[in-house]
Amino acid sequence: MRVLIVEDSTTVSKILKHMIVQDLGYQVDIAPDMSSALAFLEDHKYFVVVADLNLPDASDGDIVRLVASYSTPCIVLTSNLDAAQRREILKLSIVDYIPKDKRHSYQYVVKLIDRLYRNQEVKVLVADDSLVSRKFVKMLLEQYLFKVVEANDGEEALAVLAAQPDIQLLITDYNMPKVDGVELVLRVREKLNREDIAIIGLSNDNDESLSAKFIKNGANDFLQKPFVHEEFHCRVLNTLDSLDMMRNLWRKANRDYLTKAYTRR
Repeated sequence: MRVLIVEDSTTVSKILKHMIVQDLGYQVDIAPDMSSALAFLEDHKYFVVVADLNLPDASDGDIVRLVASYSTPCIVLTSNLDAAQRREILKLSIVDYIPKDKRHSYQYVVKLIDRLYRNQEVKVLVADDSLVSRKFVKMLLEQYLFKVVEANDGEEALAVLAAQPDIQLLITDYNMPKVDGVELVLRVREKLNREDIAIIGLSNDNDESLSAKFIKNGANDFLQKPFVHEEFHCRVLNTLDSLDMMRNLWRKANRDYLTKAYTRR
């Protein structure tokens, strides 16, 4: 895997390169400005670009638009960001923006790159009878490189899950014909536990008890529509991180560390 860092601060770019190489083992190139970045993008195919929003020869998100023209995911680094700038950045279809103010920020970049890599093998089912809503959620998921499968309602979602047991995350709306979101969660949990699949519920209803209904009946999380893009991505990633943790704990408890064979227990 190859990563491009576009950053005019030598200190920041060196720290990021060291952490990415050390933790992920990826090949990393550094461009101090937009013109250098263009040359790198012409010569190589990159898995992801980590770019400073303000460069000596580019401003106002020009570097993000350049990266997008190469169909490459872009993670934005920025020093200062007010509410208006944040809204403008999110319109640029970036993966995420990260303030470069502390070491934790760099660790988050590395973690996000690793998550993007793993997302390529994660299949997500989106169940929603609204085509517009379903396509919007699909678009947000594909920004993070997930494989997305769609279902028009709860009944179709059950059929898809039966046919594709490798689905790891179900995102379901509440108001659907035939089988609503809560009923869908109940029926999924009859066959699949929390180590098998994670579930996030969605709804634009004003029922205050709906989030509790979803979670009490087996969902991992719930989001009220309309939601902020950032919150959606954070909830999805946190849910999948928890799923990975549960699976790792299960493997450690049930398989031998060296042989991977099942233990007597």
